[in-house]
Amino acid sequence: MALDADALQSIVDAIAKKGHTVSLDDIGDALGDGPILVTDVERLLFALDLRGIQVNDVDEQRSVPECLAAVLATARQLRGANARVPTVHEIAEHGGLPERAVRMALLFAKVMSRS
Repeated sequence: MALDADALQSIVDAIAKKGHTVSLDDIGDALGDGPILVTDVERLLFALDLRGIQVNDVDEQRSVPECLAAVLATARQLRGANARVPTVHEIAEHGGLPERAVRMALLFAKVMSRS
């Protein structure tokens, strides 16, 4: 179920109380444990951007697009070697990335493929 405008605004307001720079964990805490759609994430990130709130990258060393490039390269290598789709854990381990960075890069790819 998609977030309505009031729920989205409440989440943005809660995140904004953290400051002008927030982490993905801050966003996760504000979202809670309920289901959320990819479109909700898109709308939330857009609303935060409009408020001038910056979301920290998933990896201190790399931006999300850089993480995605590393994730895709590693996934291709593992798929070729194992003849199957690798797990998030395998990609993280072999690519030298935190699992959270792998998941965020894959979510980014999914969102970007929708346009």
